[in-house]
Amino acid sequence: MLQIILVSINPYESLDELYSNETIAKYQGKSLGSLPPHIFAIADKAHRDLNRNKESQSIIVSGESGAGKTESQKYILRYLCDRWGASAGPIEQKLLDANPILEAFGNAKTMRNNNSSRFGKFVEIHFGKQHTVVGGFVSHYLLEKSRLCHQNPGERNYHVFYQLLAGADDALSERLGLASPDTFNVCLLFNVCM
Repeated sequence: MLQIILVSINPYESLDELYSNETIAKYQGKSLGSLPPHIFAIADKAHRDLNRNKESQSIIVSGESGAGKTESQKYILRYLCDRWGASAGPIEQKLLDANPILEAFGNAKTMRNNNSSRFGKFVEIHFGKQHTVVGGFVSHYLLEKSRLCHQNPGERNYHVFYQLLAGADDALSERLGLASPDTFNVCLLFNVCM
């Protein structure tokens, strides 16, 4: 089985020209190595192998906190939906719209990253008979249960906790005993220490 590895580095700045529609078109149908290494080349190769071999393909995006895994996943999805998304616009948008919800329940501020994923995510892209994107499925699993009751100095609980504090009206805050995040022990609020 052929394994292709692409190593990319988060530049911590916007490089829009590197991910433009023109760049997407440039990589379609090109053999690996004929153009500089790119996430679009990996997505294109996976799609071509899916068509040629009639076997499911996998792209694993891995890296440290802040490495750009979520952004890479978005670019892969954008490439596949742009090139083979027979009216996939709504499908692509629905898959991308799931990210903020997953992130609220699974991301937290750490010392290295203000939006660090504390969970793994599995994204399936479904293709129809014409090899066009027809759907998808996003599932995830939490990695850090301990974050509920303990964070290192300078780190925070999952984003959803702070969203609840910011968005709760007075009646809900009173009923749940909510106050400023600094005024109580997170462990006591959730009544779960793992």
